[in-house]
Amino acid sequence: MIKVPDRFLPIEAGSTAAVTCEVFSHPPSVITWIRAFGGLPKGRTSVKNGKLSIENFSKEDSGTYVCTASNKLGSVTAVTTLGFQKKRGNFKINASTYSRLRLIVTHVVSV
Repeated sequence: MIKVPDRFLPIEAGSTAAVTCEVFSHPPSVITWIRAFGGLPKGRTSVKNGKLSIENFSKEDSGTYVCTASNKLGSVTAVTTLGFQKKRGNFKINASTYSRLRLIVTHVVSV
Protein backbone atom coordinates (compact mmCIF):
# COMPACT_ATOMS: atom_id res chain seq x y z
CA MET A 1 0.00 0.00 0.00
CA ILE A 2 1.32 3.45 -0.90
CA LYS A 3 -0.01 6.54 0.80
CA VAL A 4 1.13 9.77 -0.85
CA PRO A 5 0.01 12.99 0.90
CA ASP A 6 1.29 15.47 -1.74
CA ARG A 7 1.96 14.77 -5.40
CA PHE A 8 3.25 18.27 -6.22
CA LEU A 9 5.58 20.43 -4.16
CA PRO A 10 6.58 23.98 -5.12
CA ILE A 11 10.24 24.57 -4.21
CA GLU A 12 11.58 28.11 -3.94
CA ALA A 13 14.58 29.03 -6.08
CA GLY A 14 17.85 28.60 -4.21
CA SER A 15 16.37 26.65 -1.30
CA THR A 16 17.04 23.04 -0.32
CA ALA A 17 14.36 20.56 -1.30
CA ALA A 18 14.05 17.77 1.29
CA VAL A 19 11.75 14.89 0.39
CA THR A 20 11.39 11.90 2.72
CA CYS A 21 10.33 8.44 1.67
CA GLU A 22 9.43 6.57 4.83
CA VAL A 23 9.04 2.82 4.63
CA PHE A 24 7.71 0.30 7.13
CA SER A 25 8.39 -3.24 5.93
CA HIS A 26 9.43 -6.68 6.96
CA PRO A 27 11.97 -7.70 5.91
CA PRO A 28 13.57 -4.21 5.88
CA SER A 29 13.64 -2.41 2.53
CA VAL A 30 16.36 -0.57 0.66
CA ILE A 31 15.16 2.89 -0.42
CA THR A 32 16.35 4.48 -3.67
CA TRP A 33 15.46 7.73 -5.42
CA ILE A 34 15.56 8.40 -9.16
CA ARG A 35 14.43 11.25 -11.35
CA ALA A 36 12.10 10.27 -14.16
CA PHE A 37 13.49 11.09 -17.62
CA GLY A 38 16.93 12.08 -16.30
CA GLY A 39 19.44 11.70 -13.52
CA LEU A 40 19.44 13.30 -10.10
CA PRO A 41 21.06 16.77 -10.09
CA LYS A 42 24.85 16.28 -9.86
CA GLY A 43 26.93 17.72 -7.07
CA ARG A 44 23.96 19.09 -5.09
CA THR A 45 22.01 15.91 -4.32
CA SER A 46 22.23 13.50 -1.41
CA VAL A 47 20.14 10.53 -0.30
CA LYS A 48 20.36 9.36 3.30
CA ASN A 49 17.94 7.18 5.25
CA GLY A 50 15.28 7.60 2.57
CA LYS A 51 15.59 11.41 2.46
CA LEU A 52 16.35 13.06 -0.88
CA SER A 53 17.96 16.51 -0.55
CA ILE A 54 18.68 18.86 -3.44
CA GLU A 55 20.64 22.00 -2.54
CA ASN A 56 20.26 25.32 -4.36
CA PHE A 57 17.10 24.17 -6.19
CA SER A 58 16.82 25.56 -9.74
CA LYS A 59 14.35 25.44 -12.61
CA GLU A 60 16.35 22.61 -14.19
CA ASP A 61 15.71 20.48 -11.08
CA SER A 62 11.93 20.56 -11.60
CA GLY A 63 10.40 17.24 -12.50
CA THR A 64 9.10 13.91 -11.34
CA TYR A 65 11.00 12.02 -8.65
CA VAL A 66 10.40 8.36 -7.79
CA CYS A 67 11.06 6.63 -4.48
CA THR A 68 11.40 2.84 -4.62
CA ALA A 69 11.41 0.54 -1.60
CA SER A 70 12.70 -2.96 -2.35
CA ASN A 71 13.26 -6.13 -0.37
CA LYS A 72 13.44 -9.83 -1.22
CA LEU A 73 9.62 -9.98 -1.41
CA GLY A 74 9.27 -7.27 -4.04
CA SER A 75 9.20 -3.52 -4.49
CA VAL A 76 6.81 -0.58 -4.33
CA THR A 77 7.13 2.98 -5.63
CA ALA A 78 5.82 6.43 -4.78
CA VAL A 79 6.01 9.47 -7.05
CA THR A 80 6.12 13.22 -6.44
CA THR A 81 6.76 16.22 -8.66
CA LEU A 82 9.00 19.06 -7.53
CA GLY A 83 8.12 22.37 -9.16
CA PHE A 84 10.27 25.50 -9.42
CA GLN A 85 8.96 28.65 -7.73
CA LYS A 86 10.67 32.04 -8.18
CA LYS A 87 11.62 34.06 -5.14
CA ARG A 88 9.10 36.80 -4.46
CA GLY A 89 10.92 40.01 -3.52
CA ASN A 90 11.68 40.36 0.17
CA PHE A 91 8.94 37.91 1.11
CA LYS A 92 10.61 34.62 1.90
CA ILE A 93 8.64 31.39 1.86
CA ASN A 94 9.60 28.98 4.62
CA ALA A 95 11.32 26.34 2.50
CA SER A 96 10.81 23.63 5.08
CA THR A 97 7.04 24.07 4.78
CA TYR A 98 7.05 23.46 1.06
CA SER A 99 9.96 21.08 0.64
CA ARG A 100 8.98 18.22 2.91
CA LEU A 101 6.95 15.31 1.75
CA ARG A 102 6.43 12.10 3.61
CA LEU A 103 5.78 9.16 1.37
CA ILE A 104 4.55 6.38 3.59
CA VAL A 105 5.02 3.03 1.95
CA THR A 106 3.76 0.01 3.81
CA HIS A 107 4.65 -3.41 2.56
CA VAL A 108 4.14 -5.90 5.36
CA VAL A 109 3.96 -9.56 4.54
CA SER A 110 2.76 -11.96 7.18
CA VAL A 111 4.32 -15.39 7.37
